[in-house]
Amino acid sequence: LAAAALAAAVISALLSPRAASSLGALRALLPLALLLPLGASRVLGRGGGATLLAAFVAGATVDALASLLERAGLVQLFAVESAAGRGGTGAFVGNEGSLALLLALGAVAALAVLLQARAAAWRAAAGAALLVLLLGIAVNPGLTALLALLAGASVVAIAALGRRALPVIGGAVALVVVGAVAIPQLRVRVASATAAAQAGDWDAMLTYRLGPWAAATEMTRARPLLGFGPGTFGAEFATRRLDAELRHRRRFVLPRETSTFSEAHDDYLQLAAECGVPALLAALAALGLLLASLGGKLVR
Repeated sequence: LAAAALAAAVISALLSPRAASSLGALRALLPLALLLPLGASRVLGRGGGATLLAAFVAGATVDALASLLERAGLVQLFAVESAAGRGGTGAFVGNEGSLALLLALGAVAALAVLLQARAAAWRAAAGAALLVLLLGIAVNPGLTALLALLAGASVVAIAALGRRALPVIGGAVALVVVGAVAIPQLRVRVASATAAAQAGDWDAMLTYRLGPWAAATEMTRARPLLGFGPGTFGAEFATRRLDAELRHRRRFVLPRETSTFSEAHDDYLQLAAECGVPALLAALAALGLLLASLGGKLVR
């Protein structure tokens, strides 16, 4: 099913109305298809997975350390214009929101090692990595990253500790609540989202994501089988957003000058818009089978 989704992406790029840019995006995508034959799935099996998991945690920790050094003003990996509110602490990822998600996944993996490793040296290394990763998340705060951290920590705690997982889950919940209250950026975000929800302004509550979602839907309506090709959402966004406004007879306002969208900010809608509905269905089925397999391992 994953191969079918990839094949659909290749066909979509070849037949795209923006073939030149789409083929360029496809060339960046294809190396990721090598991750599975190179051994990414070994993390799910017995033996061999510990090294890959440790490499991921180490890489995420390096990113966290780089972000902390950027915040301290000691290094600057990339020159970032701050017009969009970015702070230049994205380390080797570049985008602070994406970095925060990476660090959240790294923290969950470090927690898994900390809870299950038998050797004291491994537990000490995992604990140190977890601390650095959490500091990196604090420097690059985001509600999505905190919620990912909470969900992942809960699953890891249940898998590792069973009924004794409650203290770990409680600690994760407390960490999210404290972060949302103590970190000014998150406090403002929670307050603005609450006010928008009370006023019924769902677009503001979702940080004006309805526009790109509507544009992705229009792209899917226009080319449901093949999509417009990988990497074409940014080029189609303005036109398709206007189409959506005409269809729905309402404006999808983007209040900031920098708020054009090169991504749909919804993986499933973007996959359908760029590669077609068949590619989306194949990818969802592959993901569903993967989650079912992981669930079966957790139950056993």
